Amino acid sequence: MNAAITAPATIIDVKSIVAVLGIDGDRAAAMHVRTVLLGSLPRLQSMPVVEFIYALKERFAIAIGGDRVRAHSFETLGRLTELAGTKLLA
Repeated sequence: MNAAITAPATIIDVKSIVAVLGIDGDRAAAMHVRTVLLGSLPRLQSMPVVEFIYALKERFAIAIGGDRVRAHSFETLGRLTELAGTKLLA
């Protein structure tokens, strides 16, 4: 676990990774926990999702097994933050 990352910074850190999903910097900066991702991003397909999960693993020094990744994890930015946050607390 990366002790330098705290819960309040988690959403900021997750937002910094969303470029992998094809979101530009200005759009990412305007995102909040309720920002809908699933269904609103044309690039939200298998390979970008794998790249994003890898980026989460690298940034937060966490392990995310395939059993933890479901479509609902990508519904909103808040859900992605929860996915990272639950692994940080584990």
